Amino acid sequence: MATFLGSVAASGDDGLWIPAVSNFGNTETQIATGNSAAAGNNPVHSFVRVDNVTVSGDATITDAYINWIAFITLSGTTCDLTISGVDEDDADCADIQRRS
Repeated sequence: MATFLGSVAASGDDGLWIPAVSNFGNTETQIATGNSAAAGNNPVHSFVRVDNVTVSGDATITDAYINWIAFITLSGTTCDLTISGVDEDDADCADIQRRS
């Protein structure tokens, strides 16, 4: 089994947007999840880009894992996440927001 270990290369390669209040930021140092109380309790969408992920054309990916490390633990409702992968070189802001 092949293994790939990657990380976000630069602060501009991760960020968030809150469509309900037209907020977009790509200078974040943390990935936000859940709803934003500061934005009327609307959902927060986050993104990360990992460069130089190469998969051969004949490969079959049967399992993939992402490990997140919590910055802070809060009590409350469970935060359910939907994680999607995109095979695209250098997606821009408009590309990211269309996927929400």
